[in-house]
Amino acid sequence: MKDLTTQIAKNIVELEFHDIPKDAIEWAKIRILDVIGCIIAGRRASGSLSVKRFVEEMGGTKESTILGNFGKVPSHYAALVHAIWARSFDFEPIHPYVDGESFPAHISGTTIPVALAMGEAANVTPKEMLCALVIGDDITSRLVAASRFNLELGWDNTGTINAFGACAIAGKLLGLNETELKNAFGLVVNQLGGILQNVYEAVDSFKLPQGLAAQAGIISAKLAQKGFKGAKEPLEGAWGFFKLYCRDPNPSIVLRHLGKRFYSDSVIKPYPCCRANHAAVDCAIEIVKKAGPLQLDEIEYVNVYVPPSVARIFVNRPYGSGEVKQIDAAFNLRYCVAKSLLKGELKIYHFWDNELEDEEVLKLCKLINIIPNEIQNEAISCKLEVILKSGYNLYAQITVPKGDRWHNPLSNEEIIAKFLENLEFGGIGVKRSEKLIEVVSHVEDFSTVSLWMDEINLLMKNGR
Repeated sequence: MKDLTTQIAKNIVELEFHDIPKDAIEWAKIRILDVIGCIIAGRRASGSLSVKRFVEEMGGTKESTILGNFGKVPSHYAALVHAIWARSFDFEPIHPYVDGESFPAHISGTTIPVALAMGEAANVTPKEMLCALVIGDDITSRLVAASRFNLELGWDNTGTINAFGACAIAGKLLGLNETELKNAFGLVVNQLGGILQNVYEAVDSFKLPQGLAAQAGIISAKLAQKGFKGAKEPLEGAWGFFKLYCRDPNPSIVLRHLGKRFYSDSVIKPYPCCRANHAAVDCAIEIVKKAGPLQLDEIEYVNVYVPPSVARIFVNRPYGSGEVKQIDAAFNLRYCVAKSLLKGELKIYHFWDNELEDEEVLKLCKLINIIPNEIQNEAISCKLEVILKSGYNLYAQITVPKGDRWHNPLSNEEIIAKFLENLEFGGIGVKRSEKLIEVVSHVEDFSTVSLWMDEINLLMKNGR
């Protein structure tokens, strides 16, 4: 498709805050709240301190805040840190719906850190930041849909497609013109990467692509602003993104209703683990609610019926095979089901320290069978069957797990509860929590993003 990049750049330049529907703005603010919570919780995770130390040692212009009273660093480093922290517990918003179809993606964990960092560095108003964020989310969602991405390609699209959204946001906030934006896209396409091997091995680097995409988007926009030229057809060219990174793309999706409909992540996760596990977790919690607490010695075995596409991927590994225990657990279906059946819930602290070595959970993991179910058409549906030694069987079935904005949403109370739990886990005892939520949710009341970020950090400090 000729001139695709040109039309995207034109759309970015022309759109303003008043062009964005109110519901898209409100949903963006909900996602900002969720991502900030994930950032604060994620700073405790494996590798997070290493990333912070790295950017501090690198130095540079103090442009953008690292949340939690860690001072200011260059904007691309702030976005890098926040995106990595947000990804740490696999808890940030996911999965855009485009024309009614859901696609696997983690967009907000890149785009929101970029919007925060560049909004502060460029000294723009919150409305300008929100406008850029919605535009960047929309472009990224359209590219996810157009790429026809699936996990079996081996790429991690947090490090490929997300970079284009980051570039769009940074370019918009820097005030780039169409030519400069095209150059920025032509630069960022050279910085794409990320492999799912990271997840299979359960190592810190699984969250790196999301951070590098954020950094690459900002650097590309800044280089383009300085006059550095990039490929003119980075998406649609003979050796562009669609050719090199996609199996059966449909680029026409990108321009369909462009500037009229605005897509973004549509799931606020209730559990800090891979979305492929969530339907089974919902089933397990439902069984416990109906039958009461279960004891390990009551259970003969457990059957987890999932779509073949789920049974084929990393969640079907034996628990304990990965290097970093928290990451191993988050991407392990057996661990998440076992913990949920024995605890009746699945919280962020269940992925920390001694919880990851719970002997009863380890024993139950060995009694769990993951069975491909050809009848199930929904990509992340599940049927769970608990066979008890008494001869009594317990069942539950879920088609769409909790958190889906359109089909099974979390309530506002549940979203806020998740935010507060993340803050508490991240070491911030928020005595002034209601004020903090109010500040995050009413970002437009501030004259600049810088003042808003300052207020958030002040409240976090005073809430210890």
